[in-house]
This record gives sequence, C-alpha cells and structure tokens, in this order.
Amino acid sequence: MTTIYNPLDIFARKQKVGADDTRLIAMPAMIHLDAAKRGQCTASGANFLTQHLIIASFIAARTKSKAFHGQVTKAYAALQKASARPTKLLDLTTGEHKAIAAAIKTYLCAMPNVEVGVMNDACKVAERAMQ
Repeated sequence: MTTIYNPLDIFARKQKVGADDTRLIAMPAMIHLDAAKRGQCTASGANFLTQHLIIASFIAARTKSKAFHGQVTKAYAALQKASARPTKLLDLTTGEHKAIAAAIKTYLCAMPNVEVGVMNDACKVAERAMQ
C-alpha cells in the first residue's frame, strides 16, 4: 500500500529549525550546564541535558558526522557517570563538564541547519528513551 503525503507536510518537514528556535533551547541548556558545573543541577536539569544529548546523537547519526557523534557519545558517558553518583543534585567534574559543554556547543551550532522533520524524529526518539 502506498502512502499519500500532503505536499504541505513534506514542505514543512524540509524547513530548517533556524536560529530563533535554537536560542530557545540554548539558554536553558547553558543554565543547566552551569548549574551542573556548580553542583546545583536538579533532576529536571539533568533530564533536560540527557534529552538533548540523545537528540544530538540522533542528529549526528543522520548527518553522518563521526566527530560530532564521538563528542556526543563521550558527553553522554560523562553525564551517565555523574548521574550515577549518590547525590541529590548533579555535580560535574571539570572533565565531565568539558565533554558535555563541547557536545552541547556542537549541537547548538548544528541545530539551525537541521531540517524540522529530522528534529521532530530526534525528539520522538529522545522522548521514548526518557520514558
């Protein structure tokens, strides 16, 4: 059976995320990352960072960027290690912070050029992974 798509849906999926939407994600990402550096990041902040690293991993895989995917993999491992510590608030070491900050920076730089459809798919994957 052939699926017939609405041409407007296809067009909408090809649009780029853009700088405005990227800025809406950048600010909370930087706030949570700074809080984690200071040992003051709450569980919701840690979840936000985790979710966006999962999205970044999906985007890196779709763009076939080995360097970006390597950064995200390293950052995700660092976040898992930090999250496993028996503390109420996320507290990153200097090395963990550097790894996560580098991956988030690359993710935010790449995001304006990501197609909305790819971002939507990445968000769905992250949502399923976070459940």
